Amino acid sequence: MPRPLVLHLVRHGETTWHRAGRVQGQWSGPGEPVLTPAGLEQARAAGRELRERVDAGAVRIVSSDQTRAVQTAEVLARELGEVTDPVRLDPAWREQRLGSLEGRVAAELVAEPVPDGLDVSEVAWGGGESMRAVHERVAVWLRTEVAGLGPGDLVVVSHEHTIRAALAVLADRGWRDIDWDAPVPTGSVRSVPSHR
Repeated sequence: MPRPLVLHLVRHGETTWHRAGRVQGQWSGPGEPVLTPAGLEQARAAGRELRERVDAGAVRIVSSDQTRAVQTAEVLARELGEVTDPVRLDPAWREQRLGSLEGRVAAELVAEPVPDGLDVSEVAWGGGESMRAVHERVAVWLRTEVAGLGPGDLVVVSHEHTIRAALAVLADRGWRDIDWDAPVPTGSVRSVPSHR
């Protein structure tokens, strides 16, 4: 009997902007973050780890359409060798949009107070997107897309905040209960059975 669908959430590898200490968010265009040589090796290591976890021939890969995630997904597809379909790009798995904060050096940012009546997860910092919005978009994707998939393995290549939101959704926790303490390092793999 085939096992149920298992989601493997992979954070993209280290980027040039990690090295520079810059806020990445959804920045695209000239000078956008791309994988470093270390980030490419992290992606290869994640692919080797996934080979030990997945059922050969029953693997699908979905990736954020941001360059650093696409680069990681392409490496994973090569490492896994046999996937059921080409890598599918989906903007639902993009990182949290951080508006005017994107591209800035994180160490130079100054903390702002949370407005009265809101949780920190409900603030759209820099005029971007709140973690509540990220949680909601991932929840919609999981509810609508996963339902139509059969058993096997679904590898999702995404970003730190988006993966944290997805883990909360999969554990039936709200946006105010996102776990910010558990490490989600670059190139890491988190495998979670689907609750369809």
